[in-house]
Amino acid sequence: MIVVVGALKVTAVPTSAMHQGALVYGTMSVELADTFNVAVVEVPAAVQVSTQKTTHQGGAQVARDAEAAERLRLIKGELGINRKVKPHCPTLKDFKDTFINWVRAEINGERTRDFYETCYDRLLEFREFGKSKLDEIDEPTIERFKLSLRKASKTTANRYLATLRQALRYACRKLKLIDNTPVIELYKHDKDNTVERECEYVHSTAENQAWLAASREPLRSASILAHDGGIGRGELLALQWDQRPEQGC
Repeated sequence: MIVVVGALKVTAVPTSAMHQGALVYGTMSVELADTFNVAVVEVPAAVQVSTQKTTHQGGAQVARDAEAAERLRLIKGELGINRKVKPHCPTLKDFKDTFINWVRAEINGERTRDFYETCYDRLLEFREFGKSKLDEIDEPTIERFKLSLRKASKTTANRYLATLRQALRYACRKLKLIDNTPVIELYKHDKDNTVERECEYVHSTAENQAWLAASREPLRSASILAHDGGIGRGELLALQWDQRPEQGC
């Protein structure tokens, strides 16, 4: 069998007939013969093909340059030389430590770090996610996960879905572990404001008044400040005496 590429001839011969200095890769052996435009290749019988190409060039030098480029393409592409090895793709469970370490390096807030770790653990409770590789997580799998959360609020479900989306984007864009990410649709805000933000009140107005009547200082003043000013517990406990207003104290 002879393959002719431009002025390049590639001939199948036994390995024993090849000269010293042949390039061996996998099941194929390549050697440049004495003349510039002849190469000898050993190819398995099952993959032997015969083809002929022309450079479509009138100038001899241009044709030789095209021939050299085609020869390089054959060696690198068809023989697998310089072919990039794709990184190993871990399961979502095995990827946890990598993702959490990245979160802790990129995010300063301890509560946000704990948020991601808690949500990631909740993702792993879904059996399909825990055993799936990152490139095996697709839209149907995500929809089954959303169905498994039917007893949870949509706000809670959005937190888990956002964590999954962040983890897959990090694996794809930063680490190149997967080629693309699936479409992850969060529950959208509706007119009744029951999806993105759900307000839960600890007590009614009447209960609040009863609480203030029964509370002692400084708990009573702290309760009024938190209720009327919308101050969170952490901000309230962090207040110092010298932060009080000059008037009205």
